[in-house]
Amino acid sequence: GDILKITDICKQKRSTERYNIYIDDSFSFSALAEDIIKYNIKISNEYSKDELNDLIKKCEYDKAYEYALKILSIRDFSVNDLKNKLKTKNYSEYTIKGVTQKLKSYDLLNDEKYANKLINDSLELKKDGINKIKYQLKSHGIENNIIDNIKIDNKKECENAHDIALKKYKLIKGKGNEKGKLYRYLSSKGYEYDTIKKVINEIIKDADDEELK
Repeated sequence: GDILKITDICKQKRSTERYNIYIDDSFSFSALAEDIIKYNIKISNEYSKDELNDLIKKCEYDKAYEYALKILSIRDFSVNDLKNKLKTKNYSEYTIKGVTQKLKSYDLLNDEKYANKLINDSLELKKDGINKIKYQLKSHGIENNIIDNIKIDNKKECENAHDIALKKYKLIKGKGNEKGKLYRYLSSKGYEYDTIKKVINEIIKDADDEELK
């Protein structure tokens, strides 16, 4: 098989104890100073593909996997967020890909479950509307096919909109332009025009559509 050769070892800019290892002049993986000593990693060392993969596993993969498990035990992550977190720790793409695939295979990383939990929290706790929920899912890197398939309980969404609008109305009542203010408020919470119109009409019985436009 191919013989792979270490051509350079450079200290990382952002980390005091991590080094980047270059194989055949391109970045391959990173290692801690202690691992460089432990595994006798030096320039001009040569490895077979299997030997190199084994070395990467010892230096990087196991540590990255352990770190990922640790942060997942604290809170849920989307695949994209976890990848970004590992990137900030300067792990190589090779390792990040391997770690996320392994976590997915154990169902510890699952974007559908993550999306459903976010939707549930948004409806139950934050009382956000569909647009805001979709925006949040996108910001966590959830794929469009999952976002397009989300089912929102419309009845629940309308009840939420009614609840928060009523609270807001009590605060602004008699201060002028109540409809406009309620419209902007519900819009900022991610509700769609039809839901907003319906809710405002319920709250201010004589709502005139012209004032909403």
